Amino acid sequence: MALSFMFSNPPGASPDESAHYLRAIGVGHGQLVLERPPPWPPAPPELARQTDWLWMQSGVVEVPEQYSPAPFECWGRPFYVGICNRSAPDSGQTVAFDTYVGVHPPFVYLVPGVLMRASDDSTVALMLGRAGILLGSMGFISAAALALYRPSARLWLAGLISAVTPMVLVTAASLSSSGVEIAAAICLFACLLRLVRPDAEPAPRWVWVMAGLGAAAVAVARDPGPMWVALHVGLIAILVGWQRLRTVWSQGGRPAWVGGALALVALVVALGWRAGAGVNVDVSALQLPALGLGEVGGLVRQVVGVFGPLDTLMPDIAYRIWAAMALFLLVAALWSGSARQRIALLTAIAATGAVFAALEAAHNIYGFSAQARHVMPAAVCVPLLAGEVLAAGKRPRWIPARVVMPALAGLAGIVHLAAWHTLGRRFAVGLDGPAMFVSDPVWSPPGGWISWMVVMSLACLVLILPFLWATED
Repeated sequence: MALSFMFSNPPGASPDESAHYLRAIGVGHGQLVLERPPPWPPAPPELARQTDWLWMQSGVVEVPEQYSPAPFECWGRPFYVGICNRSAPDSGQTVAFDTYVGVHPPFVYLVPGVLMRASDDSTVALMLGRAGILLGSMGFISAAALALYRPSARLWLAGLISAVTPMVLVTAASLSSSGVEIAAAICLFACLLRLVRPDAEPAPRWVWVMAGLGAAAVAVARDPGPMWVALHVGLIAILVGWQRLRTVWSQGGRPAWVGGALALVALVVALGWRAGAGVNVDVSALQLPALGLGEVGGLVRQVVGVFGPLDTLMPDIAYRIWAAMALFLLVAALWSGSARQRIALLTAIAATGAVFAALEAAHNIYGFSAQARHVMPAAVCVPLLAGEVLAAGKRPRWIPARVVMPALAGLAGIVHLAAWHTLGRRFAVGLDGPAMFVSDPVWSPPGGWISWMVVMSLACLVLILPFLWATED
């Protein structure tokens, strides 16, 4: 699924992808710490706050001119349909580019940046960078699945299926630090859930190491990283209590120390980077945002999937299906869980809302709005925790696992396929173009639309099939 999204989304079409591209290509050329650019020309009064913030976040990348993002920048414009005909100059001269993610920590860009040096073509380089992000993201999500596995419980994957929305996969298949951040958050929380299971054998050693790697990647991906790590550990403490955490740690041995060391070093590095970035938020201007149903509904839609430069919505039915899946999982977990498990679930929901409100308030200072990808490292805890509670506890009779799990997988596959179709139509013929866009598209991905439609359809089928004949738990 992620590969289909990766190739069906034009280069530079994901939010802020051109800026992340420049940051990654700079890191690939050894430019980890960037100098701030000269002051930009004065902006119109209505854009002054946004421009000031972007300049504070910016850095200068000096790379060969052929790495210019010009060939794909037009795909980042809202509602643009067509082909970017501009070509990057091939003079070989080193030129300076401004990127407004210049103060972002460089660490998640290391692998993409190195891969991008394999091509002198900027479009190919961006796709190689996407591949680097995708490699790390899918590694973390795969580790989460292995950590959550319960051979005797049919519903063991329900939480992960609900957590990995189309937006998670599209972000993981884009050149952005958010892809690794969200996937690592899924891995971290899944591994923590496995470590504290009261009714299971001690977790394999690799779970400790992956928990540490997940925490490290979350911590250094973006500025809020240390906050996400603290939130995940805090939710686990609410779920099982500090005494259980201390017991699990004492039984972990050397792998626990390895995982803990990875997390601790990354947290120190992340906090040190943040302290030296020189970006100060005017906290005196913070105001609690007035969040209504419209804002909450917009956040839910983005969590499921809003594509392109945030201009492309799926049909309403797709959002309703995913919301119904998540609501069913949550209600079932609250019904069958213990008092402590219910408190942990409700705390996870409240924490996600509080984080969104706080980030919205911080963004509003400079005239921006928080996006779902900024909140998803916290939001993924809700379905993962609900799925773990449901798989481990005694289900009520109205939840037949033999029916529920194939239904969840099937509905998820339908929404993923709808997301791919929506994204493809957006860039092939436009939002007002024909639904059957594969026959006469304005733009086509490498390999053509039919090839990726087949790949996506088969991937959705593979998601469903294993649950059709799995034994009852």
